[in-house]
Amino acid sequence: LGMLVPEEFQFNKRTRRPPKDPFNAMLSFAYTLLMYELFVCVENHGLSPYFGVMHALKNNHPSLVSDLMEEWRAVIVDSMVLSLISHHEISAEYFTRNDENEGVYLSREGRNIFIKAYEKKMRTVNRYLGESKSYRDSLNHQVHAYSQALMAENADMYEPIKLR
Repeated sequence: LGMLVPEEFQFNKRTRRPPKDPFNAMLSFAYTLLMYELFVCVENHGLSPYFGVMHALKNNHPSLVSDLMEEWRAVIVDSMVLSLISHHEISAEYFTRNDENEGVYLSREGRNIFIKAYEKKMRTVNRYLGESKSYRDSLNHQVHAYSQALMAENADMYEPIKLR
């Protein structure tokens, strides 16, 4: 993936806590936004965000939210970040480096651009299980389907999203 982006955004590996380059800074920020989005959906459906299946149970980590995020990362976050770069909506000038921890972060102006793009993405209507829904509605529907499958103890009731 790092070789698909312009030179100013190329990276060698995923870095976080702190992100070490602009691309990883955008991924981290967007994954955080998506995590909070799903956290609310999970709680609204009466599930505990802290009891997941794929991610380890750790103190104060919402492992179920992390589980449910997996199928949406590429669809929502990765595609949005690549779009911001390819359409030149974000450039290197929107990032700052913290000398103490060597992390790279979006500037205030960069965050404003980024949050607007994220919100636009979440409102984008897509084809989901034969219906037209926004990504936000699709997330909510997916969490509802997971909740129903869990309560019925029937994994066949949950259909993961499929990429083309």
